[in-house]
Amino acid sequence: MKRLLFLLLCTCRALTTMAGDAPATDPAWQIATHTYAAPYHGVTLANGGIGILPWREPFSVRRVMLNHVFDADAPHGISRILQGLNPFVLQVSIDGRNVAETSVTEWSQTLDMREAVLRTAFVADGRARIAYDIRALRNMPYAGLIRVEVEALDDLFLSVANTTDTPGDYAGSESSAHEVTVDGTRIRYRRTWAPARHRGTVVSASAALLFDPARTVAQECSSEQNRLGVTLKKGERFSFDLLGAVCTGRDFLDPWNESDREVIYAVKEGVDRLTSRHGELWDELWQGDIEIEGDDEAQQAVRLALYHLYSFARADSRLSIPPFGLSSQGYNGHIFWDTELWMYPPMLFLNQGIAESMMNYRIDRLPAARRKALAYGYRGAMFPWESDDAGEESCPTWALTGPFEHHITADIGIAAWNYYCMSGDRNWLRKEGWPLLREVADFWTSRAERNDDGTYSVRDL
Repeated sequence: MKRLLFLLLCTCRALTTMAGDAPATDPAWQIATHTYAAPYHGVTLANGGIGILPWREPFSVRRVMLNHVFDADAPHGISRILQGLNPFVLQVSIDGRNVAETSVTEWSQTLDMREAVLRTAFVADGRARIAYDIRALRNMPYAGLIRVEVEALDDLFLSVANTTDTPGDYAGSESSAHEVTVDGTRIRYRRTWAPARHRGTVVSASAALLFDPARTVAQECSSEQNRLGVTLKKGERFSFDLLGAVCTGRDFLDPWNESDREVIYAVKEGVDRLTSRHGELWDELWQGDIEIEGDDEAQQAVRLALYHLYSFARADSRLSIPPFGLSSQGYNGHIFWDTELWMYPPMLFLNQGIAESMMNYRIDRLPAARRKALAYGYRGAMFPWESDDAGEESCPTWALTGPFEHHITADIGIAAWNYYCMSGDRNWLRKEGWPLLREVADFWTSRAERNDDGTYSVRDL
């Protein structure tokens, strides 16, 4: 991604376009596969708050990632981004047999980058045609939605079970079943919560299964699972939705009840309104686009790069983007110079709201950078090579980059100045940018050493 974005900035024509101008089936906006047994790597659905990683197998969601929520990698270890509880676990069965274990034919999967939705379709055992969409809702940064439609190709009994997966990052978990009446309809949902294993951050995940209340559907909701059952005749269709929310003690004083509230609010809004607003917000993001003429493959690759950058960030969040975004625990979710030198420049051109948030991430952690400079005998602010949510050095001690990669402080200073040059926002410069730039300059004047000939050198950089 680094090289790709560098080439984009150097050689491509950046245009401001309306995503709505492109037809829905434009292959430049879609990445599709139709071979179930081919080599596979999943693509993340994210909204700047959580990342959801689906996989090839029917209804498989491998993990949920949390933005800037950290635990330690071991007792007294360095910080590591925390996997979330996963409330998007679905087991769909036909006459008691899990469709993931049946003969899967006519399988296809398409990432629609413009709408930020992953669509999967297949036939299970020749008995049911199933299609489902997954979204990390842009309008609800802690929530996701799975929409499912089943067409019976034979008489069958369809059962659906929703549970929550608790990764090994947690010290046990507790689950409970609840119900609430929304517009006269009883909604049953589950909540699971757990403390992170080493630093105790609480994560709570709630989820509800929604279906047409006019249908005759058997439902049982307990602390173990939320289950639906429905009999379908050949040719009948049945659709349902799974709404899930994951909230943490980083963002909420009461993550337990907040995850419930998110789900209840989403039910009240209705899935059609949720998906419509999700699409509108992605249309706004795609007003900042890069168009390449005459090379469809390059156009698709560029859109995929931008899709990920937009997915992993939000304006007004005052958060930044780690090298693996919200896709995994790669590089422990820390913020490096990759942000300011590789990911930040295209956002500066195409979405200054996100660029400002990335810059404000550093500004908010200026006190920690001052403390690091003091600890190493320098003035001003000395930013860490690997930054976690606290803004302290989070690089493993076996990597010498932590003590010696001081150029990151200059990278951050350059990024701050470029933000002012692009935005022309003197109020931001006065209140936010200048204090950072002044501290960066103070660091380098104390970091440089005077040579005998009157010149200056920066040693051991």
